[in-house]
Amino acid sequence: MEHDLHGVEAMRAELIQLHADIKELTSTRQKLTSQVQGTTQDLARATTDLSMSQKGNAENYKHGQAMEKNLLSMACELEKLRAEMANAEKQARAAVAVTAANQNPGYNPNYVNAEANYLGNPYPTSYGISSMNKMNLVQSVAEGYPQYGPMP
Repeated sequence: MEHDLHGVEAMRAELIQLHADIKELTSTRQKLTSQVQGTTQDLARATTDLSMSQKGNAENYKHGQAMEKNLLSMACELEKLRAEMANAEKQARAAVAVTAANQNPGYNPNYVNAEANYLGNPYPTSYGISSMNKMNLVQSVAEGYPQYGPMP
């Protein structure tokens, strides 16, 4: 019987050890379960963040494409405006050159005498035309004066 008692004592010690191991394993299992849940939540957050990032990148890419298109159209518009400006400057220079080339040499307003060299016809319209020869008048110029005088 003593032998059975020692066997029971050994089994009891082993049972106590098994209960302690079960408690330790249960505790470890709970820790590991909480770590797995935390890691699962982290993975879900990372997946969501990645999805949001991909959507943001797609939107940023589209926005960048639109901005690049706008930039190219503005560059074309700028080149057109530069060409128009250069053309306007050329026209202005040409107008100044034409004005400088066509100045009236007979009259300079900076001189003290402000009389023009060409005053027009000093004689009246009917000067040198006899009353019987008025039927053969030459067509007059813009001022209303005969061009060369009476016709024969």
